[in-house]
Amino acid sequence: MAFSPDGRYVATMHARALRVFETDTGKQLWMVPEQVDDVTFSHDGHYIAAAFNDSNPTVFETNTGKKLAQLTEEDPVNAVAFSPDGRYVLTFEILENAGQSPAVIVTQQSLQVADLIKEVCSRLTRDLTQAEWKQYLGDEPRQTTCSTFGSYNQLDNPGRVPATRARSRQWRSVPPPAPSPPPRTIPRAQATPPRASA
Repeated sequence: MAFSPDGRYVATMHARALRVFETDTGKQLWMVPEQVDDVTFSHDGHYIAAAFNDSNPTVFETNTGKKLAQLTEEDPVNAVAFSPDGRYVLTFEILENAGQSPAVIVTQQSLQVADLIKEVCSRLTRDLTQAEWKQYLGDEPRQTTCSTFGSYNQLDNPGRVPATRARSRQWRSVPPPAPSPPPRTIPRAQATPPRASA
């Protein structure tokens, strides 16, 4: 069970479900029918993070239950927490090792759109193609993924890439290093000292 910082809401983990209630009226606002291992409110009370037993940790809007983000984890986590500034969700996974102290794996994941865009653009080397956009973003209107890529139309029409763009790519490529010159050898005639005259 967890209360929002302002006391307006309470989240419970009872009977294999996450339920959120108004504390004043006792009215249930929404529920998720999954086994919950941990639940917490953000510091402003606007969001709830929950660690589920059979699925990835999820962030919800407190008053509506709208799913805002689902965090990717390889294994179920034991606990969740918000950073003090509300920009990150921290997940905690406890690994039991026989005969040893348990190990705790802590993962920090950003919730801010600007941070997520910056992270994605630092890893992408090109814009998304039409097929990739459709696969990952569905019916969202197509736009350039990162500002450094220019127009996404260049991917759909590769033969129409402006010359300046092509030159830019060539300029960015790193030429292979020049081969090292072979070691210099001294001819034997030069290596032999001159004989003293009689």
